[in-house]
Amino acid sequence: MRADSDGVRAREQEDSAQRKPADVSGPRLGIVTVLHNSDHVLREFADALGPVDVGNVSLVLVDSGSADVTIARHVAAELGAEFVVAPGNVGYGTASNLGARRLEVDWFLFVNPDVRVHLGDLQRLVRAAQEAGFACAAPLLTRDVGRRREDENAMPVRPEFPVSGACMAVAAGAFREVGGFDECFFMFAEEEDLQLRLASKGYVTGIVETVLADTRGGASSAGVSARWSMAEREVARGRLILKHRGWLMFCASSARSMVRIASWSALSPRRQSLAQIVRGLAKAARDQSTGRHRRCEARLVDPEGTESSAAQRS
Repeated sequence: MRADSDGVRAREQEDSAQRKPADVSGPRLGIVTVLHNSDHVLREFADALGPVDVGNVSLVLVDSGSADVTIARHVAAELGAEFVVAPGNVGYGTASNLGARRLEVDWFLFVNPDVRVHLGDLQRLVRAAQEAGFACAAPLLTRDVGRRREDENAMPVRPEFPVSGACMAVAAGAFREVGGFDECFFMFAEEEDLQLRLASKGYVTGIVETVLADTRGGASSAGVSARWSMAEREVARGRLILKHRGWLMFCASSARSMVRIASWSALSPRRQSLAQIVRGLAKAARDQSTGRHRRCEARLVDPEGTESSAAQRS
């Protein structure tokens, strides 16, 4: 553990030494951050991001059902960000699409409020993605440093799937072409679904390990129990499998979820987890049967049918 910690500190020092001020040239960037009772991490997010008052960068903070938006509204004003209040807790994908619709940019950057990353690093992420021909890219997260590939010869910028949605750059044209986030996903797995749909159109997803972002994770689910989050992950995984791999694999995945309810103590009280997972999987089945996923994907469209020149196909 100490070696991993030393590695993280060394990487952060190296990253800080190489960090450049925000670039006022280059593609237009739109940062979208979804908040849900995120006041406890929002100040650190703002301090790490730094000033965004450059001509080619826009920031939208979207609140999704927080109990109080006073602090979030104040931080948005300090940052020069647009502040949008969603009609209730609409979920990550829906709130992200809501923010994306407010922006006319070349690249979207979806950044969770518990991520600490400088604007200059986000710009470096986009530049590296453009140079590599990625339409979707993520930086190396500090929580993943200890799980890096053992192959030290692995390229620091390389195709990889899936990448974390905690801090993710997506070419705007590609994002609009596939319909944005599928709003049928309430929480979890929406970024993997997006990346699968990008891949189906020939776009490439990759990781840029030359850019580091720090995250503690779970900030937007801090107000719910670990049991609820774990059960909701089971629902999201089942929905993803049904959508992309079909009914047979969905049935197998659902059976595994039932086994987990019986065997994992973290899902206790089991009766609550069973009700939550069965209800969620039944809704996923209805959505698939009625074609609701396709309608959810169509909610974010590019009215001009244009495609970002920054995104390249494989």
